[in-house]
Amino acid sequence: ELEAGAAEHNLAEQVQFRGAIYDNAAVAHELYHADMLVSPGQIGLAGIHAHGLGCPVLTLTDRSNPAPEVEVIENGTTGVLIETLTAKAVADGIEAWLAARGRDRASVRVACRERVAAHYTPAAQTELIMQAIRDVLDA
Repeated sequence: ELEAGAAEHNLAEQVQFRGAIYDNAAVAHELYHADMLVSPGQIGLAGIHAHGLGCPVLTLTDRSNPAPEVEVIENGTTGVLIETLTAKAVADGIEAWLAARGRDRASVRVACRERVAAHYTPAAQTELIMQAIRDVLDA
């Protein structure tokens, strides 16, 4: 259905639907060269993976059932967070991103990687856990 919609709007050359890819090198290649990873559901670890490769992400901010990994996305800097899952919201998010940041790939790559390095490496996670333990012991 999505592919038909892209074709109907003459976007078949610009939009690619890759489906499931299980080879890590192939995933890395696709994410590195993508303008954006669009994940209309909970992003999960795919957001961290994409950001680690410098790829911005568009996903849903599900306030009722949030995936903690959505925190990696800095709205407007490393991707786009949409409030409602509608075709218009996704299209508007992509369009706004490409208009504002689409040509600035180098700084977007750096910002995405910095978010991962600051919050999602083993060292960063260890420090967060240790701080939580210290906070409990000091209380």
